[in-house]
Amino acid sequence: MEIFRKTEFRVQIAENVIRVISQHSIEQVSFKLISAVTKISVNTIIDNFENLNNLIAFCLALSFDSLAKNLSINVEQRPNNMNGMEAFWITLVEFYTTHYHKGRLIAAYLKAPASYPLVHAKHCLAKSVNHKFEKTEHILKQYNGDIRFIAFAYLFQMANKVLVDLPNSTEWHRQLFMSDFYNEHVADELIRFTKLPIS
Repeated sequence: MEIFRKTEFRVQIAENVIRVISQHSIEQVSFKLISAVTKISVNTIIDNFENLNNLIAFCLALSFDSLAKNLSINVEQRPNNMNGMEAFWITLVEFYTTHYHKGRLIAAYLKAPASYPLVHAKHCLAKSVNHKFEKTEHILKQYNGDIRFIAFAYLFQMANKVLVDLPNSTEWHRQLFMSDFYNEHVADELIRFTKLPIS
């Protein structure tokens, strides 16, 4: 689609709009608000995206592209006691840390995809997720894409949750905190997803 043609200027507009959307709610976003916060005129935004639905779809596509790149990176080095799923979850935490506003936008989409018009990201994202799950030793690699996607959405939400309390200290303390959080609050819930009645 033409709306997904990426030029540097359109990407620059979208990066600013992603911050606006993540700081407000999807229901509050308007051309007027975007223009006020970003100092980009409404006419310029309309010239590049035509309407708000196209702009939001472009922002989500940009966010999912960043996440897909993040998921494509293999975690080669990890502590001996860390399993593959824990390492995968930590990559999501690191994505959130590096791309906070994009992470918030993706999390909002995962909670209520119907609120975001023109976006059919689940299929594309599921491919990246399945690739990751198939490379772990976790029980989820035996289950179908729907369960894996629900598990992924849960992992992504928990990556957001851990940021609230993540210590702003040495790398070792942060790693230890994330590992403890995963083992105490995340791991058991992932096993529960494998028992969901989804065919």
